[in-house]
Amino acid sequence: RTFSEKGGDMGPSGTGQQDADGLIDTEACCLAWVLSTRESARTTSEKLWQLNQHMAMCIKIVGAEVLANEAWFGLVRGPKSARSDMSAADVMMRLGQLICRWASSHDIGVSVGLHFGELHCLHLAAPGSNMSLGGVSAVSNAKASYYGDAVSHAVTLAMGADQEGRVHMSEAVKDKLNAFRMTRLTVAPMSASYYLDATTKVRNLYDKGAYLTDMPSERGWENQGEQEMSMALNLELSQTPGAKNVMSLVEFREFLTTHGVDCDKFGKGLAKTLEDFYDAVVKKKKSHLDVVGGMIQRVVCLVRISLRIRDGENKLRELRIATQGTAAGGTRSRNQQFAVVLSSSNLDNWPEAVEKCFAEKLQLNAKVQKMCFQADMDSYSYKEQTSASETIPGIMTTYRSHNIVINIRDKHRKELKSIGLPTGSDFTLTTGKVAEQWTWAQVGDSKEEEL
Repeated sequence: RTFSEKGGDMGPSGTGQQDADGLIDTEACCLAWVLSTRESARTTSEKLWQLNQHMAMCIKIVGAEVLANEAWFGLVRGPKSARSDMSAADVMMRLGQLICRWASSHDIGVSVGLHFGELHCLHLAAPGSNMSLGGVSAVSNAKASYYGDAVSHAVTLAMGADQEGRVHMSEAVKDKLNAFRMTRLTVAPMSASYYLDATTKVRNLYDKGAYLTDMPSERGWENQGEQEMSMALNLELSQTPGAKNVMSLVEFREFLTTHGVDCDKFGKGLAKTLEDFYDAVVKKKKSHLDVVGGMIQRVVCLVRISLRIRDGENKLRELRIATQGTAAGGTRSRNQQFAVVLSSSNLDNWPEAVEKCFAEKLQLNAKVQKMCFQADMDSYSYKEQTSASETIPGIMTTYRSHNIVINIRDKHRKELKSIGLPTGSDFTLTTGKVAEQWTWAQVGDSKEEEL
């Protein structure tokens, strides 16, 4: 790709020194931003003007250089150096996040790509002008056009982001982070790339009150775990059939090993096999992996449901999974509340995920659920807890859970006979090839077991 800019109000248009091949920088940190497809179809001139004004301010603050600028797209080159403690990667990652954060708070769909690489410049004449290669001075309206790996890959990352409001950066950028190198990043589905969410807190390792650092008093996202959760991403399969940039099992193992995980511990004792872990993260999208300061952390987003009835003695009882069959033909004791693990596609619509899970697990369709179940929204809570997992060795797991009570309106309805009602009897259902035994346990008389 080649991108052109005559210069404008958003920043300087100088290109620096270049060689005969147009090379002006061997390690340019370039940022590309683009409106999402959804935003392009609904945006207004007023929204675009406000977005570009905000970006102009941010670009000026960090001392970056605008290479190309359109109402819907832009290309920015980072400063060669900012401060002794802050690399160009730090500055441009933060610039991208500030753009995404502002756009998200104003309901504007924007994606940002970031890459380090070679940057070339070619001066092009206006249509109809006669100008030989390199004859910049011969034509007054010649414009600088940019190409090279820094540009093309930044654009690819911006346009390849699966969600709006995130900075999609290459591994080259991540490796050059300095002051912000402990920032939480999420592993992207493409090999060797990472995401930074708009809501993720950014702190300077050397000075927590320093330049471009989030302050503890910053409002609108502080202590809102749900907002952070809504932007989580799984190591999911590429949405393009036949794509070759999907992390394979071998690459997955190498990735874990590089970040200090002993893969030989998988498949021993209570630990899952590495293949099962890969399948859960990459294919089934039951969790995602964050990288924090070079260490991997597993994140599981879920909904815990207390599905309740009153028994013959007017005592509260809730549905719990008692035992579950294993692939090896054995039985695993659970004693757990009904729980729905959320994938990246339903993070921001957990009620729909619950409805679908009730249909799959309890074999109760949406019509029966609407008729028989009533959610107690006053009981809703959100919790976040980090702990070690016996099933995933060497990786800490953070559980982000929505918690809700759902009451059964009338346990005598015939549609609920399959789940042991009205008597509250134990029952067994089979999901796929796995048999699960369920019980109606007295509320408060249980022992939680991690997922």
